[in-house]
Amino acid sequence: MSAESEMVEAIRAAIGAHGVWKLRLKTAISLGRSEFSADEACHDDRCEFGKWLKGAAIPNAVRQSPQFKDISRRHGEFHRSAGYILGLALSGHKAEATAKLDGDFTNLSQGLTMAMRQWSQALTTGKAA
Repeated sequence: MSAESEMVEAIRAAIGAHGVWKLRLKTAISLGRSEFSADEACHDDRCEFGKWLKGAAIPNAVRQSPQFKDISRRHGEFHRSAGYILGLALSGHKAEATAKLDGDFTNLSQGLTMAMRQWSQALTTGKAA
């Protein structure tokens, strides 16, 4: 498998994995509990995609690309938002957690997903920066 194919696969898996977070957060808001702590959720280097982004498998030239930097930034924002919302949910602040989930988090999630899809497409077509 080529480096580009491996990157595309990692990105596609991350899109699905990060899509699950909205359901996790809704469940935590509803039930007041989660399998994750707010501290775990807020770290962008603990999920598989985050480990991959920060790992040695990505060539330095890719790390310097605007797409990589943008996705790394968006990924960090996504996790910080998820952790914040989870903290609200676990401390019983359902209304505030729901508002953040429906507002900031949804916008961050959609932006991250769109950026990852564009990066995947660029890698597939050989037009990655």
